[in-house]
Amino acid sequence: SGVEGEGQISGDDQIKALTVEGLTLGMDITVRYRLMPDDVSTVHQTLGTNYAEKIIRPTIRSSIREVVSTKTALQVYGEERQLVAGEMLTNIDSALGNDGIIVEEVLVRNVVLPTRVAEAIEAKLQADQEAQRMVFIKEKEQLEAERKIIEANGLANATIAKAYGEAEALRIINEELSKN
Repeated sequence: SGVEGEGQISGDDQIKALTVEGLTLGMDITVRYRLMPDDVSTVHQTLGTNYAEKIIRPTIRSSIREVVSTKTALQVYGEERQLVAGEMLTNIDSALGNDGIIVEEVLVRNVVLPTRVAEAIEAKLQADQEAQRMVFIKEKEQLEAERKIIEANGLANATIAKAYGEAEALRIINEELSKN
């Protein structure tokens, strides 16, 4: 974790990993694991009591770096974060399974992007929002134009109907007058 006082290691213990683009990401990761019940004594005999520091932490860090090295920053940071965490889980579990350790869950809690990448993503999101706003305004204006055309057609039809009615009334009046 990059949070002071969180986890077993005090200070910044964030995992730093390079992406496929060569960007360094900082990550706070939680890995839930347990010992296989039948292998507890074997784990303590072969790995010692500090197996977490000797085996688990280095294996986790290495496996995470291995997975991240095949991903883009956006995959790790964005919508595919859960898929990346699943791949990390598989990788760590297979690496620790032979040592009597079961990995239950990998949580990617925080991903810190390089400043320039974070700024670029923010600028892109702002541009996307502006483009969506412009599309909305355009659609709104088109609907308003269609409404005005319909209104004008309605007024024109009403004027024509009124004129037709007045012409018909005049024709009837002329007919009656000519009879007299």
